[in-house]
Amino acid sequence: MRTLLIGGRGQLGTALRSQLGGDVVSPDRADLDLAHWNQVSERIRAWRPELVINAAAYNFVDRAEDEPE
Repeated sequence: MRTLLIGGRGQLGTALRSQLGGDVVSPDRADLDLAHWNQVSERIRAWRPELVINAAAYNFVDRAEDEPE
């Protein structure tokens, strides 16, 4: 099974990646930036995953409240 693991370089993504079998695509932010929907859509079409797991997170909770965008 081909899996696209978004956020695979973070703490949760790293733990998930070690448990997933098959073909796992785990792009870094330069290859897949969630802030750019057109890029995300393009990459999903190109990689053709059967499963998409989004483990990406913004982990600066206090800063997130000041930066809602």
